[in-house]
Amino acid sequence: MRESIPKLHTMALDTSAYDDTFMQLIREVIHHVVDEETILLPMAEDVLAADLRKSGTQMKMRRLRLVAHCPTKIAVNQSIALSPKCRSASARRSSDIVSTT
Repeated sequence: MRESIPKLHTMALDTSAYDDTFMQLIREVIHHVVDEETILLPMAEDVLAADLRKSGTQMKMRRLRLVAHCPTKIAVNQSIALSPKCRSASARRSSDIVSTT
């Protein structure tokens, strides 16, 4: 990833080399995420189980305090994000990524 991102910044967007490098970056990110989810996070959960519960509770309480003053704004944003139009646009973007592999 550390090599792919700077390389992309120097490339023209409309070239096959850019597409190849971008797809390589996607593969690198997916590999990184899989490693974290299957190896690192389970290990951290085992070691930090009690601390995670406490931190989770603290984060929930903090979030509730932060959003208490703007429930209308949050409701509007959630309704937009969950609208069929927004979901179908997201699905199209996802299918674009999948179809290029």
